[in-house]
Amino acid sequence: MGVPVLYPAEEDLPSAYWLATSSGESVRARLYASDGEPPVYTIDAVESAVAQLPHIRVGDLPEIARNKGDR
Repeated sequence: MGVPVLYPAEEDLPSAYWLATSSGESVRARLYASDGEPPVYTIDAVESAVAQLPHIRVGDLPEIARNKGDR
């Protein structure tokens, strides 16, 4: 289909997601929901650049790393 697809991560963080790219890669993503009804979902950041989403900020997602270290 050529579009990125989000799916939830195993961590117990509502914002922690994986994003599968059309090239077959998976990158970590942070997803936020608005407080409105119905909620609007926004990808806040990804750990690696995604060609189909050039406007999304690329950077570390420290809350995911911290959560993984707690296990």
